[in-house]
Amino acid sequence: MSNNPFHYRSADIRYGILSDTKNFVELFSAKTLRVFDKYRNVFLDVPLLIVSSPGGGKTSLMRIFANDSIKYLCENPKSNQSLFENLDRLGCFRDKKPHLVGLWLLMTKRYNDFLKYAEKSSKGYFYSFFNSRIIILFLKAIFFLNDLNLEEDHCKVKIKLKDVADHSLFEIFEKYNASNIKSFFKNMVTLESQLFDLINDPFWEGNPSELVNTDLWSLKFITSIDIFIDNSKLNYLPLIMIDDFHNLKYQARKLFFEFLSSRKFKLPFWISTRKKALPLEKLLSTSSGTAINRGRDYEILDLNKDHDNFSDILRDILKLRVSKIDKTINPNINKIYLFIDDNKDEINFNISISEINSLEKQLKEKYRCRIKDIDEIITKFINRNLSLDKISISLTSLDIFLYRKVGEDSIFNQTKLDIDIADFKNFESRKDILNVSKLFLAKQLRLPYYCGIKTILKLSSNNIDQFLSIFGQFYDELSVNYFIKRQEWKAISLDRQNELIHKLAYDFLNRISKEIPYGKYVSQFIRIIGRFCNKETYKNNAPYAPGVTGIALLENQFEQLMINKNREYEHLYRIIKSSIANNLLEPVNKSWRKKSLIVLYLNRLLCCNASWHLPIQKGGFREMRLDTLIDWTCSDIEDFEPRMRQLELW
Repeated sequence: MSNNPFHYRSADIRYGILSDTKNFVELFSAKTLRVFDKYRNVFLDVPLLIVSSPGGGKTSLMRIFANDSIKYLCENPKSNQSLFENLDRLGCFRDKKPHLVGLWLLMTKRYNDFLKYAEKSSKGYFYSFFNSRIIILFLKAIFFLNDLNLEEDHCKVKIKLKDVADHSLFEIFEKYNASNIKSFFKNMVTLESQLFDLINDPFWEGNPSELVNTDLWSLKFITSIDIFIDNSKLNYLPLIMIDDFHNLKYQARKLFFEFLSSRKFKLPFWISTRKKALPLEKLLSTSSGTAINRGRDYEILDLNKDHDNFSDILRDILKLRVSKIDKTINPNINKIYLFIDDNKDEINFNISISEINSLEKQLKEKYRCRIKDIDEIITKFINRNLSLDKISISLTSLDIFLYRKVGEDSIFNQTKLDIDIADFKNFESRKDILNVSKLFLAKQLRLPYYCGIKTILKLSSNNIDQFLSIFGQFYDELSVNYFIKRQEWKAISLDRQNELIHKLAYDFLNRISKEIPYGKYVSQFIRIIGRFCNKETYKNNAPYAPGVTGIALLENQFEQLMINKNREYEHLYRIIKSSIANNLLEPVNKSWRKKSLIVLYLNRLLCCNASWHLPIQKGGFREMRLDTLIDWTCSDIEDFEPRMRQLELW
């Protein structure tokens, strides 16, 4: 629906209600900034690499430090008091004025255009374009933050190089006439325009050598000058924010990493990029060509795992979004964030007596030919004083317990089991067994499993966009019921919540082939992983409780995929790379049995596909061989039956 507050991404700066700075600031959760708590000492001291899957909040985090947001919040601190206090604590304001000058650059593919020429010249063009961008943004920011107009007030602003500035900067100062702000700005705009002409105009007759810069001098320049406004020295701290770094080609990324590792400048410098499978430390060392150390030369902020309590952030975003809805439409609309909050850890299945009897009957029939005293065991082990839900879970746990004891070897051999009730009680009280029993029971009786606020928050997979998509669906459901069907404002039933999640998972899976790079092959690969996880999870003895939701490769095997030019290896690598980049698989590095593994977990929402019905916990994983995964990429999905080539299970 058009007024759905969950249909807008915070990073949408051109369209939607959040393109307006006021709305963006007021809807930004201050709790998001807690992610900086563990990096307080290096927050603005060393280059910070911000990584996450798409929709993880990288761009929104940078936008809140951009000049529009900082200025608005400085002038309107009560619009989001908590956010203002957090940013003030991080040093963004001083003397009730903006102290941070945030230069936010979106890395488009346009930057790659300057690297198409001969190696010697292309690097210089790239440097020139980046330098012109930095200086233009910096000068605009100085005027904007101080309520000045470049055309009318340029005489009020003066720039002076510090005495300790690098000698090369004095040459830059003279070359671009930086002593005159208006002229300096115009020269940078002209440089940028000429660079575009060089790229776009095949008949351009200028002198290319005049456009070449030898390094990223702009980063040193903005920290080596004093700025005076009406002869009063300005106190400021520049912050460079490079967004969507993954859009740059390898050559461009390497130039940045080489410059960062050279330690030629000292200013806050942030880079946001999509999550990779291999540890970023290895990729950095490879790209820079030198040994750079985490903590000294840079720090990594992983938005998918560095949030201590991501569910708190999501709840806060939920309340902030709802607060923007016009309360005159319906005074109860602000209760939307409670519409599925039953404040219970356990799912209420509402099991009936007839379903209990059916479960017990099936259990007896299953083991009557294997266990002589099955009736006695059920009577003795199942506590009838419990609620019907707990009795049904206990019966499912007993099924798993007995299968582990008996297995399939004694199908035609009745045995009398010598088991103690205490053993079973300890078994069914285990968290993994409790969770897998609920999962088995829900699938068997088609009960609502994916429901309740705590469950649905987990389905976000630590991804804000995915969270907004899920709650957007729920908000539409409530709105249709209330405004169109004229029903009383009430919570969505557990059954309907489960149906909506199944639908979202189904749509999510079907969009893969159409919306992401290499989609046809990625879709097939994800579907095979889902079927494989389902097959491993629903074995009768539940050996991998609470279930299998991922596959694993040795780290050195993944490195082989990256460097091996074999066609099949490249094909598999492109599939996995696209899956990770688009938040379909979540890479987690694990050390296990003296082996370094990369575990690829399915997105939590994909786990809710009705045909797989997997747990939402990050459960077990199966270690795979490369040739098995290569076979999967060549398999026909309709005829696929996973071959058992796994090595071990976590």
